[in-house]
Amino acid sequence: MPLAPAFSFHRKQYEQQGFTILLNAARPVLLRQMARIIERACEEDFIEGDESEHSWKEIAIDPPLALSEMIAGFDVKHLLGGQLGRSAHWLNIYEPGEFIGAHVDAGGDMQIMIPIEMPPPFEGGELWVNDKECILPVALGDVLLFAAHRVRHGTTAVRSGRRVSFNGRMWLRDSTSASGRH
Repeated sequence: MPLAPAFSFHRKQYEQQGFTILLNAARPVLLRQMARIIERACEEDFIEGDESEHSWKEIAIDPPLALSEMIAGFDVKHLLGGQLGRSAHWLNIYEPGEFIGAHVDAGGDMQIMIPIEMPPPFEGGELWVNDKECILPVALGDVLLFAAHRVRHGTTAVRSGRRVSFNGRMWLRDSTSASGRH
């Protein structure tokens, strides 16, 4: 399923606001593959984030085939003016009370975020941009693309349930931006 028309439609929003949401762009096969990765992950594999304004768990992963195919279908050259080079991928898990505070990422040209698990009852854990001016309504199956290296962002605290999201940081070929997650 090519996503180029969605990118063309949302390019202006991405350029002006630093993000765009592709509704229902994650196919069910991708969500199932991600759920299997979560099931196989051992608790000791997770990194505990607990900085002054950050509290979450994360684990580095290899992207499943369905994700690689989806990303390959993105018209990144049209959206960002280049071709994808290297990337880093991880899962974030937020339990009640956990969140990630305001920050701008140190590197990458584009970030992708796909909610994988938000079991009911689920409250909180929303991603926001621009100092909480804009809470992004990203639902299961949606794909968020954003310029995490230039847009201030964070999440609200999870109040109930658990939020699991896939995150990927992508660099354009010949990019000089810094590496790392945060």
